[in-house]
Amino acid sequence: MEYLNSEEQLRNAVATGKPVIIKTCKMNRETEEYILYILEVFLCHIGKQRIQDQLSYCVRELLNNAKKANMKRVFFKTEDLDIQEPNDYSKGMRLFKEKTVSNVEYYLDIQKQMNMYVQAYFKIKNSFLFIVISNNSPLLPIEKERITSKIKKAKTFRSVEEVFQTFMDDSEGAGLGILILILMFRKIGLSEKHIEFISDGNLTHVKIDLPLSLITREDGEKLSEEIVKEIDSIPPIPDYVQRIMRMIEDEGLNLKDLHEVIGKDPRLIIDILKMVNSASYRRMNKIERIDVAISIVGLNGIKLLIQSYGVLAALKDKYDKKIQEEIWNHCHRVANTAVSVCKIFNLQDLENQAYICGLLHDIGKIVVLSLHQDTILKVQEYCKKNGWEKNTLDCLLSETNSFLIGKKMAEKWDLSPELSYVISHQIEPFNSDEDKIMLVKIVYFANVIDNILTDGNEELEYKDSILEDFGIHNSDDFENIVSKIKNSL
Repeated sequence: MEYLNSEEQLRNAVATGKPVIIKTCKMNRETEEYILYILEVFLCHIGKQRIQDQLSYCVRELLNNAKKANMKRVFFKTEDLDIQEPNDYSKGMRLFKEKTVSNVEYYLDIQKQMNMYVQAYFKIKNSFLFIVISNNSPLLPIEKERITSKIKKAKTFRSVEEVFQTFMDDSEGAGLGILILILMFRKIGLSEKHIEFISDGNLTHVKIDLPLSLITREDGEKLSEEIVKEIDSIPPIPDYVQRIMRMIEDEGLNLKDLHEVIGKDPRLIIDILKMVNSASYRRMNKIERIDVAISIVGLNGIKLLIQSYGVLAALKDKYDKKIQEEIWNHCHRVANTAVSVCKIFNLQDLENQAYICGLLHDIGKIVVLSLHQDTILKVQEYCKKNGWEKNTLDCLLSETNSFLIGKKMAEKWDLSPELSYVISHQIEPFNSDEDKIMLVKIVYFANVIDNILTDGNEELEYKDSILEDFGIHNSDDFENIVSKIKNSL
């Protein structure tokens, strides 16, 4: 393995966009550390030092997997086993770890004789840092199947600790390490979409695409807070709505007084009656009295409904009406679908919360799509002060990241903690706390269904995992559920 001639040469290559390639037949600790140092130089250049520890783990894991893949081929050859033959493969894998762990240098020497190498490639191009770890051993079908299975499995875990408690596979390099790698990706704001395993003849490549505009969840929280702070003209929840919410929380509540206060706002009455007469709360007879409506929905349901009513009232005259209409139409569909999901899967105790979470899950999009230019300029200046890339704000303001802004808005309005939590975790349903995960999954599932019913083209990354989680394992079952929900709306 040859090092670059000098520190200056390395930094010049990074600054000018030239690729940096390290290729070795003996991947030892010294070479590994040098490759991780190169990674550090690239991350410093693009202002992403904060993710160095997590990404170093990922690159180290991929280097070791590549080395192990080559060593496995050498081991099978020296044991006169056919790696393509299933019985030989099973036998070889039972012996592999035991025989190689104490003879690493021996097998590395044979790798060098056979010119079996590991290569690390780094290059900045088109707003991405590309990292490619390669080795000249073809990926076997069983290996590719295991990797795909582990990546799919990783979606269902919330933490590294949970992985250790639930699952471990020592037989392959692409076992536990791949699961943890995907969880590391999630911590720094990446997903499995940013890593690709490629078979190319006798070569295997693992490619990481790191957007230069990447923001970690922590950075996103800070930037979202700054955006909400800059939008200081967001009106508060109306006083009378806050007064009704306080009344409901009062243990000495007199229902007659509550009926009278609500009865003073015709629009609120209409919204409550619309809710109890919707498909979600459908009764034999149409409900026309507010006291009957409250008894059906319950005090907690009324409180949640009034929170959503307050949000609509606060945003109504502030933001683009066309944008609001489009988003609210979607949110009403998701809310009703969420209640239908609860009914079908016997989750009736979550109906009220699911309805309101579905109704308000996209409030951040209203702000994102209506931001004024002066606000954008102020927040761009904030990004500059923090050393973030100029397109970091664009990344946050994409519709997929608007949930962070929605969460900050919910906190600013002192909405329920469950609602704020669902808004902030809706794009990663499996990365949620145990006591709230079902509510997050319901809203995500409702979005999946709405996307189907409206012929939408939204890419929902966890669709397959969510369907499996709800016990839907084939297309016929899914079509049946979609049909039931469509008929209930």
